[in-house]
Amino acid sequence: MSTNLQIDISKIPNPLLNAEKETKELSPEQKLFRDTVADWLNIYPWLKVWTVTFDRMEQRLSQNYTKTGHWKGAPQQIGISERNAKRYFESWMRKHYPEYSWFYCVEPNPGRDGHHLHALIIPPLGVKCSHAQMGVAWWDRYGWNKVEDIKSHDDVTLYCTKHVVRYLNKGGGWYNLEINDSEIYHGRKRQTREGVKDS
Repeated sequence: MSTNLQIDISKIPNPLLNAEKETKELSPEQKLFRDTVADWLNIYPWLKVWTVTFDRMEQRLSQNYTKTGHWKGAPQQIGISERNAKRYFESWMRKHYPEYSWFYCVEPNPGRDGHHLHALIIPPLGVKCSHAQMGVAWWDRYGWNKVEDIKSHDDVTLYCTKHVVRYLNKGGGWYNLEINDSEIYHGRKRQTREGVKDS
């Protein structure tokens, strides 16, 4: 593996770990963290950003069961844990898109329990990545999602600003990277990015 791909972002000091509240403007330290992560991610030729939720699963209701064999309280809506969000997404990708490469970051849902995630996707070279097919299949199983094209490195930097810098490692964020393309894994550039647009 090329040495320029071996960056452990967990060792990069994250200035948001002890931040009390989020601000719209990034501090110089936050910009440095963002730029370091963006430079690392921009090594890879990402083509899609995929935001996925688990709202269909979060519509399930759960009640507390007491030791005496009785239900206690009214049913409550339960959110998907960070661990399960990771597990469901990785299982989905390995089952339905085993040759795709991806990076994701798990985020807590705003204003309610549960988690969702944002992923960067690289389809195999020459494979058409259908927004509709990806979206409908996920919707049927888990719920709302959105697939967007990445048009430039600036889109990856924006992704890092919105999702990686503000949430990753902030009290227990989670990310993962899986490269399933041997050319990319070994640090070789693809011949072309053509032919993988939305069908």
